[in-house]
Amino acid sequence: SASRTLFSADIDEDMGGASARVPSCIETEMLSPGAPGYGDPIFSPILHARMRSALVSLGQPPGTSCEGVAHLCSRPDARLLRLLCGDTCGCTDPFS
Repeated sequence: SASRTLFSADIDEDMGGASARVPSCIETEMLSPGAPGYGDPIFSPILHARMRSALVSLGQPPGTSCEGVAHLCSRPDARLLRLLCGDTCGCTDPFS
């Protein structure tokens, strides 16, 4: 986050608030190579920082792909992972 105040707001935000601000699947629209927003100079650093946070909080090394942590999607503490890796975690499928 750009400042300590914004960082505090980010860590206090619940997943309902975070997902309401995300109108599409982050994984398929931004994180996957070949995705329309892949490598975007503004959003990529933010999303990669959030992905690192999600991975580290789950005891995984930074740089692991969504596919590499699919087995963690159902953990109660994997909310951020499910937000970022919605396609892999099945969150984009209403029947999952």
